[in-house]
Amino acid sequence: MPPPSSFEALSHDYSASNGQGQKSRDNAQAIHNTTLAWKKESSATPEKSFLRMPPQGSLHDVVCVGFGPASLAIAIALQDLVGMHTVPENLSHLLLYPPSIVFLERQCHFAWHAGMLLPGAKMQISFIKDLATLRNPKSEFTFLNYLHRHGRLVQYSNLGTFLPLRLEYEDYMRWCSVWFEDVVEYGKEVIDIGFEEKSQKSPGLSCFLVSYRDKRTGESTVRKAKNVVIAVGGKPAMPKCLPQDHQRIIHSSNYSTVVPGLLKDTKKPYRIAVIGSGQSAAEIFHDLHSRYPNAKTSLLINGSALRQSDDSPFVNEIFDPDRVDRVYQQSDEVRAAAILQDRGTNYGVVRLELLEQIYADLYSQRIKCNDESQWQHRILPFCEVENIEDVFSPDSAPALRLHIRNTSYNQKRNQLNQLNQVMDADILLVATGYVRNAHEDLLQHVHFLMPEGGRTGETWKVDRNYRVKMNRQMVPQELGIWLQGCNEKSHGKDEVRTKSYRDAICQNKHLFKDKIVLDVGCGTSILSMFETPSVPLLNTGIPSLMISVQNTGVDMSTIIEKAREIVKINGMEDKITLIQGKMEEVELPFAKVDIIISEWMGYFLLYESMLDTVIYARDKYLVPGGLIFPDKATIFMAGIEDGDYKEEKIDFWNNVYGFDYSPLKQSALTEPLVDTVEMKAVVTDPTPVLILDLHKVKASDLNFSSAFILDVRRNDFIHALIAWFDIDFTACHKPIHFSTGPHARYTHWKQTVFYLSDVLTVEKEEQIHVFLQNKPNDKNKRDLDIKISYDVDSQNQKRRISGSSDYKM
Repeated sequence: MPPPSSFEALSHDYSASNGQGQKSRDNAQAIHNTTLAWKKESSATPEKSFLRMPPQGSLHDVVCVGFGPASLAIAIALQDLVGMHTVPENLSHLLLYPPSIVFLERQCHFAWHAGMLLPGAKMQISFIKDLATLRNPKSEFTFLNYLHRHGRLVQYSNLGTFLPLRLEYEDYMRWCSVWFEDVVEYGKEVIDIGFEEKSQKSPGLSCFLVSYRDKRTGESTVRKAKNVVIAVGGKPAMPKCLPQDHQRIIHSSNYSTVVPGLLKDTKKPYRIAVIGSGQSAAEIFHDLHSRYPNAKTSLLINGSALRQSDDSPFVNEIFDPDRVDRVYQQSDEVRAAAILQDRGTNYGVVRLELLEQIYADLYSQRIKCNDESQWQHRILPFCEVENIEDVFSPDSAPALRLHIRNTSYNQKRNQLNQLNQVMDADILLVATGYVRNAHEDLLQHVHFLMPEGGRTGETWKVDRNYRVKMNRQMVPQELGIWLQGCNEKSHGKDEVRTKSYRDAICQNKHLFKDKIVLDVGCGTSILSMFETPSVPLLNTGIPSLMISVQNTGVDMSTIIEKAREIVKINGMEDKITLIQGKMEEVELPFAKVDIIISEWMGYFLLYESMLDTVIYARDKYLVPGGLIFPDKATIFMAGIEDGDYKEEKIDFWNNVYGFDYSPLKQSALTEPLVDTVEMKAVVTDPTPVLILDLHKVKASDLNFSSAFILDVRRNDFIHALIAWFDIDFTACHKPIHFSTGPHARYTHWKQTVFYLSDVLTVEKEEQIHVFLQNKPNDKNKRDLDIKISYDVDSQNQKRRISGSSDYKM
């Protein structure tokens, strides 16, 4: 009988507990014979893996979702392990029982960033960090061996570089992938990961069910697995202000594969705009000059200039494998601040060599004409595209009209900004990166397997070995789900909130100088440390004292202890005083404070928020005329079309792998969903439903009701209402604002979705009358009881509908 999961054995030593150490010694000769047989079989076909795909319907040790670099590295690690002459004792059973594995890849063949394989484009990391070298320099699958096998090793050495061409590195990975064609199914799109229960008498899971469909035939299939690895890479991130599926708005991932088909005449004077300020945007901008030599190109960047990536040796150590332990052990706040500080290694930056090439190209234009507005190729700083419209003309091909806002001035959006501009383009190329949350969708139907049952808005967490944390009373140890390529926040950004608080503090040192500041609910005191001039690059002035109150009970005592350690190692003990306990119960060392700062907001602004605690601190400790950061919060609501998603999330319970779970459907309707919503799904104009002034709000105001009207934008259906909030720091010299809405950059608060029991059929310019009631739950004041009543005001009596729904958060 084969031992438990071979994949589990790669990460954990459990041989003593299952007796495999003794078994491996007893079977030493059998292992030796098996190895010889495999090597003999493989000798006739050098590019053949020891791995085997089990028959359809059998239980797999591992199913890998995706076959990009991460999954390919897993395959290579297993191949190297099984092919070794000697293996660690706890893994020796792999020689008798090689792991049964299959890789399911959405693409029809192996490809890596096919849309960005541009002439001359180089890798940004050393070839030594290939698929095998750092783990096993003797592996068949190193980049150097690839060069040797292709007769280019000596010639490559003459290049004198650690950075191969991207085209060559993609060919290296494709060469590696050929070894594993017997265990890869291409053209298969995984749509869901479910589960199979042991039996009604024996609760718990027996295996995971990976459902996928053939992209060519549409046929659906399910594979059973003990372990599932999700390594699907990122999805193109398109700014909320842009249409998400426009033929002439192309994400950088499709640049070289799609653009040639749209702009077929390479000699034509096209007008091409590029959005982005990172490596991909710069490469595209530079490539366009030779690909379309007569085209007029514009690179729109949000900042003041393109910036160089930081690949200096000390900073580059953040990518070292032994750094993962340290990063994983950090608190969320400290880790987020560190990642923000290290953004210059990988995000929104360009390698110096390419910067110099682009600058030289632009300078050559200056020799001919000093007026930049007349240049063929331009970089436009401080640009933010606010809106795009199609332009049709009988004399020319369809074009795009970009409405661009100048971000270098703090202008309110409803005021005329004479620095704004309009630009027409034949095509818009968008190099704004990727989002890496596909696992949340794939695992949506096993959400209840989270350790605490999957609370509203909770996302999946992983342990140090990238294994998803699950309720072990339901999921036995031999089963597991593993994530690759989406763990930066735990192993390595809700950047919006941290940056907003940092800017509010660091850009207003005159407000904080010589003040006593109270940080309510300090966590690990990251906001307090922003206040202290010991932090590099954050010269904020010197407060006389920063008081940080950990607003929790005894059960969270380790957080305050970690905060004390963090404050100490950063040399801030004389400036930051940490106090453990509830705000309502502790006594501060000062009778009054000058400033209160707190990140008190929860989902839907008020769910599990600490606003009542901030109000208490304000009333008891804040001096007259004192400041609160932030000091204004506004909840907005709108209607959305979300039929497909609602069917997946709600109607799913009608048929759960052949069983009727409909009693859970009503429960699913009453629990709001916290998730990201695309701007294109919004059917109505947004409306503010609650505005809070932190200087005036009372605790009783959190029990509120609001009557409001939603104006319909277009003919559509409305399946849900969504809510989000905006936050303002109005006391700042330059007011700071961030939004958690669907039009804005991602935050961990996302949006709150209230699915309606009815489907509303609406037409443009109609109105929906809504009445919202919210009150803290009687048993737990940080939970919420919400009721939403609605009435569609339509001239068509058949479409007039009224209803109400109750929700619990």
